Amino acid sequence: MKYKAQAKYDQANTKKVLFKFNLNTDKDILERLEKVGNKQGYVKRLIREDIEREMEEDATRNATEEGEE
Repeated sequence: MKYKAQAKYDQANTKKVLFKFNLNTDKDILERLEKVGNKQGYVKRLIREDIEREMEEDATRNATEEGEE
């Protein structure tokens, strides 16, 4: 049973996200997730790496565009 304070904190500061995978077409993803101990940490790391890569690409694109002017 959750403590009242924890439930209040969770409601104010967290959000749950549910993923639904197809057993046939997403089999590779499910197999990878089975091998990962900390699924939440794994997904967070992949997303943050993607954000960082996107920011670097944007910076490169902006620098290139500025050089063309």
